[in-house]
Amino acid sequence: MSFNKSKAMRNAERYLTQGKIQAAISEYRQIVEHEPKDINSRNMLGDLYIKANDNQSAINCYKEVAEHYNSQGFAKKAIAIYNKISRLKPDSLEVSAKLAQLYQMKGSVAEARTHYTTLAEQYTRTGKKAEALNVWKQIANLDPNNTEIYLKIADACWQDNQKSEAAQAYIEAGNRLVLKK
Repeated sequence: MSFNKSKAMRNAERYLTQGKIQAAISEYRQIVEHEPKDINSRNMLGDLYIKANDNQSAINCYKEVAEHYNSQGFAKKAIAIYNKISRLKPDSLEVSAKLAQLYQMKGSVAEARTHYTTLAEQYTRTGKKAEALNVWKQIANLDPNNTEIYLKIADACWQDNQKSEAAQAYIEAGNRLVLKK
């Protein structure tokens, strides 16, 4: 027997109006299995998983949706989906990195800087000093007028026992402060 997507969609909608979330999930799972390229249904399946308090399954669905949008060049849509994931799993290094890259690609410097900062702070908290330092340097390249970032780079270098790099970063911060006056 062939799969009838229209029937599955009607069944899912009926189940939703009756409050039968698990039954609706089952219908949407069938849709996604038979039509893996149906991104809207996969996104809806993620939304239903949230209603069923299955956040990990929702995250898995959303990651596929976000990666699809990103690969198709739809940065704005990918950002929206990654933000959904971020609300479910705010400490995800992967999601923070993706959001930072997408905002940077889109030209939204302030948003990119915010996500890169979150990423650098997460790396610092987890003891990944070298990764944090690389992210601080990315922020410095993204926002060359930001003097404070060079102080953070200097502090990170100093803590990582990279004395000459720390000195260079302090000098750069000083030069930028002089230029601000």
